[in-house]
Amino acid sequence: MSDGAPRFRGIRRGLVVPFVAVLVLCVVVIATLAVIAANGQDRIAIDNSIHLARSVLADYQRRLAQTALGYSYWDEAVENLVTTPDPGWAEAHGGRMWATANRDSGTAFHFTLPGEASGREHAI
Repeated sequence: MSDGAPRFRGIRRGLVVPFVAVLVLCVVVIATLAVIAANGQDRIAIDNSIHLARSVLADYQRRLAQTALGYSYWDEAVENLVTTPDPGWAEAHGGRMWATANRDSGTAFHFTLPGEASGREHAI
């Protein structure tokens, strides 16, 4: 039996070393694939964040443009309907302007303009 034991150890060592080498190689390959996948996920997350930020900024820019347009229209409306009443301006913008006499309080100017409150009368 003493002759067989060294031979058996040699066979065992011959099988263990390649097995361990293949196992280490598999661990390295799996770790490399995990790092590549993590980098890909990071890139996707960054792209999604950039897309979300651009969408939010575009929506904010659109709302800001609408607000600025509303303010410019309001300034023009106040100038032409309140400060220096101009019936021609009201008619040019799809509305109308007229005045009514009140015995106790003088003259009241009325106007209508199209928009959200279309058809509603405003008195100044």
